[in-house]
Amino acid sequence: KGKLNIKNSFSAGSVEGKYYVGGFVGSNRDGAELKIENSYSESSVNASNGIVGGLVGYNEVGTLNVLNCYNVGAVTASNGFVGGLVGYNEDGTLNVLNCYNVGAVGGKQYIGGLVGANVKTMSVSNSFFIGTDGDGDKLGGEAKTPNEFADGTVALLLHNWCEMDGGVCKADGLDGSVWGQNVGQASDNDATPTLSGMLKLGLLAIAKDAAGKETVAIDGNSALEVKIPADIHVDYVKFNRTFTQGIVATIVLPFDVPSSALPGNAEFGTLKSVGPNPENGGKWEAVFTTVTELEAHTPYLVRLTSGTSLDFKFGEAGVTIKATEEYDEVSGKMVTVPTSSTSTDEQWELVGTYSYKSWQDGDLGIGSTYGFAGSAEGEKVVAGQFVKVGAGAYINPMRVYLQKVTKVNPGRRALGNASVLASIPEELPESIDVVFVDSDDAADANEVAAGSDSAAEKTTYIGRINTRTGAIELKRTYDAKGRMLNSKPTAKGNYFNKKVIK
Repeated sequence: KGKLNIKNSFSAGSVEGKYYVGGFVGSNRDGAELKIENSYSESSVNASNGIVGGLVGYNEVGTLNVLNCYNVGAVTASNGFVGGLVGYNEDGTLNVLNCYNVGAVGGKQYIGGLVGANVKTMSVSNSFFIGTDGDGDKLGGEAKTPNEFADGTVALLLHNWCEMDGGVCKADGLDGSVWGQNVGQASDNDATPTLSGMLKLGLLAIAKDAAGKETVAIDGNSALEVKIPADIHVDYVKFNRTFTQGIVATIVLPFDVPSSALPGNAEFGTLKSVGPNPENGGKWEAVFTTVTELEAHTPYLVRLTSGTSLDFKFGEAGVTIKATEEYDEVSGKMVTVPTSSTSTDEQWELVGTYSYKSWQDGDLGIGSTYGFAGSAEGEKVVAGQFVKVGAGAYINPMRVYLQKVTKVNPGRRALGNASVLASIPEELPESIDVVFVDSDDAADANEVAAGSDSAAEKTTYIGRINTRTGAIELKRTYDAKGRMLNSKPTAKGNYFNKKVIK
């Protein structure tokens, strides 16, 4: 009739018995209170003729709480009650919170992914299993596929969970942040969720910091894929990517950034138009309009006016990291969400990528796709331009490239970001200049063309487009407002040119 707490423990090997068998405890009886928390079993557990569970075999007359636990070992019995976590809850009280089982469950009758059978009081919350087709599967929990256990879907559900009180997480309630999983890493991937407390989804790492704040660290210099199976809310974002001050780069993010959280040291632009400019000798220009807030899964150009990093300040409200996958009704599969924006004439598309991408000979899009060149190459490539992508070009995740698109042929389903690349493009230039236009100027293009005061605010960035880093290197000198200077600066102030800040 006492109390027993099992915490931060594990069971390994094999457990064999006849009647009451469990990975941790065979039976809980006589009104005793048993709690198993933050623990797991990878033991194979077998009862020759009785009641068996991955963690506990039998809860007769007592209270059994199973919290933040999992089982991956096989649980079997030739005859009796068989459950992935608990075999049989008879006249006791059973609570299963934030747990899972992926161990094979086998028997003749009364089998379940989490609980084999229940008679009296039982509660199962936010817990998951791989279906056994037994009657016990109907007792609680939710069946998930092996892929949902492997790709981080279940880990996110477990990690995000907390006990609620009046619509908010209880200060002293059960906390799901102990859950983690390594997914999409170069090595050391986990087949199922673990109790590591660190959730790694490609180049994203989600965990609580020393102050108890949920933080996502994004390694923007990594070639690992960004793959987020479900939304997750965090308190802070640490975006670790090195930029060069005054140099334009490309970016696509899996979260919204309102104007209040936008870094004060950066300017962002979205695609407006692409084509020859008759007022500039017919030179091709890609025109971008500055914006004051960012949308998730949308490609942008960015230029840092100071510093070398982006610091998003979301405040106490935090931010939701949005899933990069969605269900496609046509294919019946999960696909990557669209990460593109089109020009106003819908003939050009700026495409963000969440995975490493390369182009090889014969690839569709060579000849109609443009990336940033990193340095001068011969006489054709000028610093600060979009240049045609050739075989061997590549781009890291969370970067952007530009492509010419054509209308989808009747009866042909769109590919990728709902566009089909021109396989035999019209005559296109080898390079395209990048032009930033202030929002006020974009609203009155006539004044710009007429050379009014608005024209002085027109911001032009000409550099080289690098298909690896996404950086645009400036060729000329500009003042702090982005206005190009015809000669070296003489007045005091901040100026930007190819390599230095004067």
